[in-house]
Amino acid sequence: MSETERSQLYEFSGGDVTLWAEAGEPIMLKSLDSVGQCPVELTSDEARDLAAKLLELAEWCDRT
Repeated sequence: MSETERSQLYEFSGGDVTLWAEAGEPIMLKSLDSVGQCPVELTSDEARDLAAKLLELAEWCDRT
């Protein structure tokens, strides 16, 4: 996780899934595997972690 006052970045599944947002901007989600293909497979634990971070990021966006 990387975080500043103006932006946040999270990576999952070895960097295959990336979430980020900047203050006042929409949440961005990128999912590409190591060879540039979609879809990216997530374990159930990774899916729960991703869902939790999406909620956390949405709340952060609401506050900025």
